[in-house]
Amino acid sequence: MASSKLLSNRYKIIAKIGVGGMAVIYKAYDTLLDRYVAIKVLKEEYVSNEQFLKKFKREAQAAAKLTHANIVNVFDVGEEDGLHYIVMELIEGQTLKKYIEERGCLTWKETLAIALQIASALDTAHRNNIIHRDIKPQNILMTDDGIPKVSDFGIAKAVTSTTVTSDGDAIGSVHYISPEQARGGFVDERSDLYSLGIMMYEMLTGILPFVGDTVVSIAIQHIQSNVPHIETVTQNIPQAVADITNKMTEKLPERRYQNALELMNAIIKAKNNPYTKLENNEEVKESKKEKAYSIKSYSKPKPPEERIILTQGHDEPAETYEKFDFRKSALIFFKERKRIIFASLIFLVMLIFVISVYTISGNKKIEVPNIEGMNIEQAKQTLKASGLKYDIALQQGSLVVPKDSVISQNPKAGEYIKKSMPVEIVLSAGPKEIVMPDVTGQFEVNARSTLENAGLIVSEVNKEFNDQYDVNLVYDQSPKANEKVLEGTSVILYVSKGKETYVMPNLIGMTEDDARAALVKMGLNLTSVKYEVSTQYSKGLVCGQNPLANNLVDKTQGVTLTISKGKITSKNITIDLSDLVSGPVRNVYVRVDLIDQDGNISTQYESSRKSNEVFAVTLNGVGTEYYKIYIDNIEKQSGIITFN
Repeated sequence: MASSKLLSNRYKIIAKIGVGGMAVIYKAYDTLLDRYVAIKVLKEEYVSNEQFLKKFKREAQAAAKLTHANIVNVFDVGEEDGLHYIVMELIEGQTLKKYIEERGCLTWKETLAIALQIASALDTAHRNNIIHRDIKPQNILMTDDGIPKVSDFGIAKAVTSTTVTSDGDAIGSVHYISPEQARGGFVDERSDLYSLGIMMYEMLTGILPFVGDTVVSIAIQHIQSNVPHIETVTQNIPQAVADITNKMTEKLPERRYQNALELMNAIIKAKNNPYTKLENNEEVKESKKEKAYSIKSYSKPKPPEERIILTQGHDEPAETYEKFDFRKSALIFFKERKRIIFASLIFLVMLIFVISVYTISGNKKIEVPNIEGMNIEQAKQTLKASGLKYDIALQQGSLVVPKDSVISQNPKAGEYIKKSMPVEIVLSAGPKEIVMPDVTGQFEVNARSTLENAGLIVSEVNKEFNDQYDVNLVYDQSPKANEKVLEGTSVILYVSKGKETYVMPNLIGMTEDDARAALVKMGLNLTSVKYEVSTQYSKGLVCGQNPLANNLVDKTQGVTLTISKGKITSKNITIDLSDLVSGPVRNVYVRVDLIDQDGNISTQYESSRKSNEVFAVTLNGVGTEYYKIYIDNIEKQSGIITFN
């Protein structure tokens, strides 16, 4: 979109300031409210794509609901001549990612301050049923006053109680993605808190917990590995701050803070008592176990109607039988009782034996063999020989591990698991072929993001001057766009440093030939030469230049030189008006013009004089010139005069 374009008869486009995954961002001027704004315009290639158009509209609708000091405000949404756009608050500053990179890492106090404000913004979004799903420092804009503002609800989604990432599409930036989002599972507010926890980890340490050669390998680490406790990475963090970071980055959502308000309360406690240990997950887990045990152990007495009354009522007289043989009956009773007890004991012993054997065999732990690198059949036989079974947790492309071979396993080789537990394996799908994206014309940071999200590696960035592309725009790439490459392929980017500029030399006083040679040596174009008389420089010397000396110029900019036609000198002529005017003495109007060799006329003298006066007139010129004397605007005399 061209600069100075007036959008919707209100927003004057000033300049392009960035490019996102599906939109171009412009700085613009709101002529109605007299303020600068940022306008996000959907890329032309996506306007005809219904899916992207819905996604773009969803972003506008989601963000428009939110009003918060730490959220980039959305002012307007519109469409004009096929351009779909969002008008947003313009933040003059830098991203939190850049802010961290410039400082290496942040103090724990500054980290808590930033995290508290972001958590407050997320609390507002979550209470409006909006999950951001792409919390990362690149989407946090820092104002000049150091205020963080959450931006880019481009993949935010208004959630219901059954929200699941559709088709397992684990979107979001892989370094900060939650395990459940990487799996394509249920995503709720706790997913945003995990991403914020990774950001806190990075702010405090200056590094990321998981890195890898491909986005897939990093995602798998989020799924399978635990984030290292931050106190094992750096020793300069108070206990309460470490407890918060560790809890936010728990793999299981139920072990994290359950909402942003809980996190905010914990941060406030940590700010007030940073060296006090906060309640951790193990303590919570144990207390829940004890509570569950006490509930299970307690059983209510049966109600009276469910009890069996074994005693006879005191008010009922016992019946007597005169012929009843008590001794014989007792003997029979005790013989039967002994037989029953003996049989019961045998049954009980057998039952205990069976249960014991089953329990021992079921709880027996087996050492896990190493199956990484094996093909699936070899792995299957190896596990079977150890009495173990397996589950395929994930299939992913790999350039290193052959197709249908094991990339990784969980648990690792040498660890022990129960026989009943399966070994989870990640199986190679072999090299994945993808089409190389076209990133020319994108800003370097956006090009990197596009390539990394496609599973490619930016291995080299060459920066050169380029007359066709502005600063930080990609002007070439290798491999070229639309080539078929394998996932994990290294990509070289060529990024413009802008037009090559030079400091304009001082050419004044040089001969014309020397000035021309100096411009050729610098690669600058001489587009125009003028010749003028000079009060200071002799004939043939440069007496003027444009651009001026010491100005910055680029190769495409033309240079104009002014060459002296000669140094101006003075010479007097004497005028006797009595020879030129007849009749009685009267006032006359006298004018003297000088004509140079190019026919240029300059008036050298004009005044009213008496018709009988004799006086001198000074003429200023170069070389040989022609003069004319006018009386009352009538030419009376002419002549040639030579200066120098």
